[in-house]
Amino acid sequence: MDYCLEHLRGTKKIDLFQSARVDPNVPVEEAMRSLLALQKEGKFDHIGMSECSEASLRRAAAVAKIAMIEIEISPIAYEEETKKGVLPTQFEIFKY
Repeated sequence: MDYCLEHLRGTKKIDLFQSARVDPNVPVEEAMRSLLALQKEGKFDHIGMSECSEASLRRAAAVAKIAMIEIEISPIAYEEETKKGVLPTQFEIFKY
């Protein structure tokens, strides 16, 4: 992250940071605490999640404000977990 910020040379900042997937070897709460610390240092403005389950989203949101969720929706990959778990939860958490 510091490498990216260095190359931006203060001309722009990182608006959003998210991991590509939830690491099964690291509790999501621990990952969110680390991202929250980096956010508080001013490394980026918002935290996002990608390809997460409803349970992971709820656990993460209990630690940090989640600004964005990236999910896969296509004719061949639109899982029930996404339809019935993640999508309704995002509206609850984001308070639309």
